[in-house]
Amino acid sequence: MSYINIIKENIPYKFDIRLNKLTYTMEINYNPDFDFFTVSVADSMGTVLTSGEKLVLNKEILSTQSYVNFPTVKPLDVSGVEKEITWGNFGKTVLLYVGGVGE
Repeated sequence: MSYINIIKENIPYKFDIRLNKLTYTMEINYNPDFDFFTVSVADSMGTVLTSGEKLVLNKEILSTQSYVNFPTVKPLDVSGVEKEITWGNFGKTVLLYVGGVGE
């Protein structure tokens, strides 16, 4: 199982990533007042798949959408210790995994 390396110090952080042989643009933002992260995703044609979606521990992004080629991407703490995503644990114990556990 692989994960997307997020550089918190660069937030707001926008980057292109290749997933399932397609390129997507992702942007990670942080709300310091309420200590949460959001993600926006657009395909290579610029079509926005999600914008400002809050990252929730163990919840797949774009879970309410169905995009054929977009893989499972979700923030996880594989140790099962964390209960939420915070500035302190994101990128350390909570990572943005691509694919399911064991894939």
